[in-house]
Amino acid sequence: MEEIVFVTHNKGKAKSAERYFNNLKFSTYDFELDEPRSDDIKEIATAKVKQAYEIVRKPCIALDTGFFIDELNGFPRAFVNFFTRYNRNRRNFETNGK
Repeated sequence: MEEIVFVTHNKGKAKSAERYFNNLKFSTYDFELDEPRSDDIKEIATAKVKQAYEIVRKPCIALDTGFFIDELNGFPRAFVNFFTRYNRNRRNFETNGK
């Protein structure tokens, strides 16, 4: 079996993948992939793995995730980082403003 390369800049994701794929020929490649603006996780992941393959020219994986809250009609979807940054900044503003 050929080696599978996980292309990511996220050290936590890399460490988790190394544990999960410990019985395969597996390595990580540190690179921050471009992320298209979209709320479609499949579209984002597809674009990222295509870019990853252009870089390593080997079988590879790339990862994107989302978080879907039914009561918010699926929000924040693929915008988890934006959502957490926005709420963290808002919380800091509200706390510091009092």
